[in-house]
Amino acid sequence: MTVTKLNQKKLITPERASVLFPTIISSIIVLIVFSAFVIPKFIYSNRVYFELKEFLRKKDELPNLKLQALDISKKLEKLNTEKYKILNLISGDTNLDTFLNRLDLLALNNDIKVVSITPKTLVKYIETEENNNSVAQNINFESDSLLVEGLKKNIIDVNLISNFSNLLSFLNDIEFQENVILMRNTKLKPIANDQVSEKKKDANLLEVSLEMIIYGKI
Repeated sequence: MTVTKLNQKKLITPERASVLFPTIISSIIVLIVFSAFVIPKFIYSNRVYFELKEFLRKKDELPNLKLQALDISKKLEKLNTEKYKILNLISGDTNLDTFLNRLDLLALNNDIKVVSITPKTLVKYIETEENNNSVAQNINFESDSLLVEGLKKNIIDVNLISNFSNLLSFLNDIEFQENVILMRNTKLKPIANDQVSEKKKDANLLEVSLEMIIYGKI
């Protein structure tokens, strides 16, 4: 009686083990197969699904993107046209040699004696690769809002002998040149009568020195 009760209390009997162990092993094998093949396939399918969904979304947006690209292209073309007009407005089509010849002619037309014209500095706009700050060819570059991409400026020293009236007329003619021309450091010094010829003693002549900044295309 006691032996029978002990046998009844055993949870794992040989009969049960013959059924339970294969079941457990089979379950483990199923889990391994599921983890190794089914889950990766499921993840891959999800990724493909979302990629396809994103592709279809972009395909639907493609006509709008083409319209936006066309609009941007038109705006860029308009900006380039305006930029070209601004460059022409600042620089004109006259190079430095042509302008210097014209300067001599303007002085002659206004009865002004040109003592000297000395090119002083050439400054070019250069865009660096590291940043968008402009740098110049010479080390004494100063910030200049008119000096933009595609332009350069020539700085020349001009020395003249003229009376005040002719000088004003000469400067007025310079203002109507096609290039933007700035003048600075203008100095006027009266010439004593004993330093001029007899026929010009009543002309109230002046020694004029100034610095001209002429803008042109590179």
